[in-house]
Amino acid sequence: MDTHQDSLSHTLPRHRHVAVAYLGAYGFSSLGNSIITIALPILALQRLESPTQAGLVAISAGVGSLLGGIFIGPIVDRINRRTCAIVSDSISALAVVALPVVDTVWGLNLEWLLVLATLGAIGDIPGLTAREALLPAIIGATNTPAHTMTGIREGVSATSMLIGPAAAGIMLSTLSSPTLLYITSASSLAAINITTLIPHQLGSIQLSTKPTNRSQWRHIYLGWKAIVQDPFLRTLTLITTAIMMVISALQALILPVHFSATGHEEMTGFVLAAFAAGALVGGTTYALAGHFGRREWWMRTGLVLSAIATAVIGILPPTVMLSSAASVLGIATGTLSGLVGVLMIERIPGQMRGRVFAAQNALQAIAPPLGIGVAVLLIATNNVNLAGLAITTIWVVTVFFALFSPSLKTLNTTATESTHALDEAS
Repeated sequence: MDTHQDSLSHTLPRHRHVAVAYLGAYGFSSLGNSIITIALPILALQRLESPTQAGLVAISAGVGSLLGGIFIGPIVDRINRRTCAIVSDSISALAVVALPVVDTVWGLNLEWLLVLATLGAIGDIPGLTAREALLPAIIGATNTPAHTMTGIREGVSATSMLIGPAAAGIMLSTLSSPTLLYITSASSLAAINITTLIPHQLGSIQLSTKPTNRSQWRHIYLGWKAIVQDPFLRTLTLITTAIMMVISALQALILPVHFSATGHEEMTGFVLAAFAAGALVGGTTYALAGHFGRREWWMRTGLVLSAIATAVIGILPPTVMLSSAASVLGIATGTLSGLVGVLMIERIPGQMRGRVFAAQNALQAIAPPLGIGVAVLLIATNNVNLAGLAITTIWVVTVFFALFSPSLKTLNTTATESTHALDEAS
């Protein structure tokens, strides 16, 4: 944790409400994102009556996330992170509210949907990045162990992932499109209001007093260079990107196609709920017990369990076995996410967190469409069974590499020389 935020947090009262505000804002922001991720493509399909055009809308949202992740990272390292989170949520809320307004005034068409989907997604990654970069200050201000806070945060994220799609499905079938969109924007507004309860000082950044002529492009380059140059960060980024790609392909395409082919479409939601519930259990477990045992044990156990569960899912077994494997995969990934969050806080210097987190989040924004695209090609050219095996093999191979990676042999050291060198260069 950087010394500036350490000293700053010690000057503030250690009120637990700061942690509650941080987690509440994180939860509402994640909830809004999870609802609109499900609802927007369906609403676009209903309005445009063209799967191809609805797909373009989904792609435009992915492009917006990528652009936001690439270009906003350096800004997160240069302005107050609390302010950045509020502005980002405001952009997302305005983009969602604009959909029914534009529909009423001019009528929604493909062009409007592309613009608003891109604009809304641009606000998502910067907000997530700002909150991730703000976490060390929250930990210091509340005197909460890092593993506890990151574990609870992953539990909150899993809860949003569990509630969001279900809420989207219920609202799509029972409410009008404008009402659904207004409710979704209310989640972002709630995140904004709760974020204001976090002391402004906690989001402050200690900027270098040395004069610098570095361009925005140079700051972006330094964030990506940190990941490429440091073996530890490179391995963790590979892990988080690969699991995002695999899980997205399973959730969005392979499992729905599989259950549709077997005539049990309703079981898709059951299996996805089992995964989300497992992730909640995994995050909570790490929050409560993360201080027991060595970190290497937590990492290897999580990786091995996730590989076994993914391999079982890949063969598309009977529903009971499939849902059980999904639960185990959720527990493993929930635990891993908590541990990775702690490691990122410790390994990345404070003034680099915005850039590095933004670069990682940009890669994770690319991962879902990439995984889904590969699955589409495999299903179109072969069948869903082969697609399931191929997609899950990606994660099994990634786990094999990570287990034998020298960079993960010890997980108890702090920021590496390479990231410190980049911190000085920044």
